[in-house]
Amino acid sequence: GAEFVEAVRQADGLIVSAPGYHGSISGLVKNALDYLEDLARDERPYLDGRPVGLIATAYGDQATMSTLQ
Repeated sequence: GAEFVEAVRQADGLIVSAPGYHGSISGLVKNALDYLEDLARDERPYLDGRPVGLIATAYGDQATMSTLQ
């Protein structure tokens, strides 16, 4: 987790790509996003000032959109 957090800390932007899993994102992606709590007290907290792109793959429009949300 520490290497991931440091990579995000240094990043100018972020792309999050997730498969649909029972109408949401997978547990692996949820866990990765939970690590971003370590950025809460940074000068640039969380993803502040960074563009974020979202990619979701799932079967059907409804499943894809619920994954993105």
